[in-house]
Order: sequence, then C-alpha cells, then structure tokens
Amino acid sequence: VRDGEINKWVIYGYDKGGNDLKVLGNGDGGLDELQEEFNDGKIQYAYVKVKDPNSELPKIVLIGWSDVEPSYIMKRIEKSGGSKYSVNVDKNAPPPKPEPILPVPVQIPNITEIQRNAPRERIEPVVPDISELQRSAPQEKIEPVRSAYQPVKPPKPKPINSARLAFLNAGKETEPENTYRKDREDRERAEREKAKREEQERLRQEREIAEREERERAEREERERAKREEQERLRQEREMAEREERERKRLERERAEHEEQEREQLEREEWEREQLERERAEQEERERTEQLRREREEQKRLDEEKQRAEKERLRRQREEEEELLRQERLKLEATETQTLSARVLYPYDAEGEIIVNISQIDDGWWQGESKDGSRYGLFPAVILTNANITKHYGLKFNIFLHQSAKALYDYDAGEDNEISFKEDDIINDIEFVSDDWWQGTSPDGVIGLFPGK
Repeated sequence: VRDGEINKWVIYGYDKGGNDLKVLGNGDGGLDELQEEFNDGKIQYAYVKVKDPNSELPKIVLIGWSDVEPSYIMKRIEKSGGSKYSVNVDKNAPPPKPEPILPVPVQIPNITEIQRNAPRERIEPVVPDISELQRSAPQEKIEPVRSAYQPVKPPKPKPINSARLAFLNAGKETEPENTYRKDREDRERAEREKAKREEQERLRQEREIAEREERERAEREERERAKREEQERLRQEREMAEREERERKRLERERAEHEEQEREQLEREEWEREQLERERAEQEERERTEQLRREREEQKRLDEEKQRAEKERLRRQREEEEELLRQERLKLEATETQTLSARVLYPYDAEGEIIVNISQIDDGWWQGESKDGSRYGLFPAVILTNANITKHYGLKFNIFLHQSAKALYDYDAGEDNEISFKEDDIINDIEFVSDDWWQGTSPDGVIGLFPGK
C-alpha cells in the first residue's frame, strides 16, 4: 500500500482464539471496495492509500473497525466503576498466583537538558521604519530651555533700620525655593511630554504593526485563495483533460471496432464471392466435363453406329460381290469364249473392276473393255492381275478367304482407332471399310484402321 498506486488497500484481522494479526484481503478499488470487507462482530484494521482533495497529495489512512459501536463502549466504561464491576469466579478453580509487583522507575527530569533541547521560536526583531515615522510624527518646534538662574543685583546700600533689614533678609531666603519648584515643574512637564510622545510612538508602531499584519494576513489569504483557485482550475483542467482523453479513447475504440467490423464484413463478402466463384467454376467444370463425356459417348455411339453401318455395308457388298461372282461363274461356265480378262490390282479410277476383251498393244500397255461395256481404252498392265476363268476363281478366293496383306511402307497411327506397322509387316483379318481405308489386325494384336494404298 505504501509503495503502490492510489486506491490500494489491505485489511487485517485476528485469528479465532488468538492475538496474531493476519492479512484478510487486499485490492485496488479504494474505499468503495474496502467498505465491503468489514464484518460485524469482528475487530479489523485497514490501510488505504487515498488522494487528499485539497493538497492533491497521496495519504495513507488507518481505519479501526470494532465489533461494537463507540457509544456502547463509553456506556460500558461509565458503568464499570466501583461495585458495578464484578467478576464471576469458579469456586473449584485453584486460586491464581499473584503476580509480583515490579518497582516503578523514578526518573528525575533534567530541566536544563529539556530547556536546551526544547525548540525555540525565533522572534524576529521589529525594525521601525524611521523615514515613515519621521513623516507621520508631528513636527514640534523644541525651544531651548533657558537657565533658571537669574542674577540678583544688590541694591545700593542705604541706611536702613533693623526691621527693614530683617524683611530684606527674609525675601532673600524664599527666592531659591521658587526657582527649585519651577525647575521641578519644568522637568515634570518635559517628562510628561516625553512619555506622551513615547506613548504616541508606541501606539503608532502598534498601529503600523497591526496594519502590516492585517495586510500580510490579507495577502496570505489572497495567496491561499489564489492557490486554491489555481488548484481548482488545475483540477478542473485535469478532469476535463481526463474526460477528453477518455472520450478520445472511446471514439478511437469505437472507430477501431467499426473498422474491424467493416474489414470483417469485406473479408466475409470477399470469401463468399470467392466461394461463389469457386462453386460456379466447379459447376462449369462439372458441366463441361459432363458435356465432354456426353460428346465422347455420342461420338463413340456415332462411331459404333458408323462402324456397324460400314460393316453392314461391307457385308452386303461382300454378299453382292459373292453373288456377282457366282453369277459370273455361272455365266462364264455357260459361254465357250476364251477371251482374256484381268482384275485391277491398284487404284486406277476403277480398283477391283473386271476388264474383259483384253489385247496387248505394247510392252506394258494393254487395251480392254469394262465389264459393263460402257468404257473401252488403254491401261497399264502392272495394275492388273490375270483373271482367266480357272485363275479368276483362285484369286477371288484368295482375297476373300485369307484377307491378309503385306505392308509396303511404314505407317504411324494418327488417331486412336488406327493401327501402326512397319514395312513388310503382315496385316491379317482385313476388312474393306471404304475405298481408301481398310481394317485389320497388326502384328502386335491391335485392331484398327489403316490406309489401303
């Protein structure tokens, strides 16, 4: 509490059945918090550090808390004198041992030591203002004091009788007495005047001292009043500054909270926007993936349908060709003509077409007629193979039964449904999908399309 801040406090109390003090609690809430710690029926002591409102200085206050009110204690003290005070004694208990009476030490005080050590109040000498006294004192003109002695001129001797001589002698004897009386009166008058002047001077000095003390008291009161006003002004300014500081901190705290809320709102909106964008992107990706999957499935279905249609076309074409061969065989068997015929080996506007009525015109060039009789002309012999009746059957059966070919060039697949092969590789299970594309099995067992040329 001594070294702590303002409003620090600590409270002490006794243990049950003992006389030792122990700390019951402490805090920094000031008197408002401390007053809640006092309990009825207990003796407690508390220290609290407060600020003096007049001097603005920290002070430590000791508070003693009793289990009864002071008025009750005083009432008990008044009733505890004489026969009213009694003690209940247990008759069976052994008598208590009397405590020895210790001698009271008597110490004679040293008056000289006390007087020497006693603090002495310093008395400042009163210094009169001579110039002021001279200005305010009445200016009295002091005339010089004349001598009381007056020389007596003796008269000229005259013949006188004894009676006149006695009278003259009597007058000479009374004149010194009058002079002494006059001197004494003059001295008394001068003393009275001096005493009067001293009294007037004393009164004037006392009046000046009183006026000076009054003036100093007024100045001191004015300084104290100005000091109190200055302290009050400083206190009000400090309170105003504290209020302004609290208001500034409150406004800053509210502004910070508002900015924090706005920032959180912006972050939440940004997160929600990003979440919506992610969800929209994911949805678009799912839709695009689903669309691609449907397109691939549709393409696959179309390819399968196309392949089935092509296979069906090839099957019908093969059946038609077989039927055509069968009819040609029957026709050739029925005719006795032994005209020369051949089959086209390579594309030459009519791949696979039967040319009849062939005649050799030159080395490497033949002349013939299409089977339907619509065309007649020259053609290179290298694109034909001999197709006489006896040989024609063997060639046809070789093409449609074995269905294999030997690769003339290297080929790399350009699509997923194509096959790759090297030069001189044997391709088996050939099907004629179209005029330009065949389908077969490569040496590594892959089935796919490849160019027939």
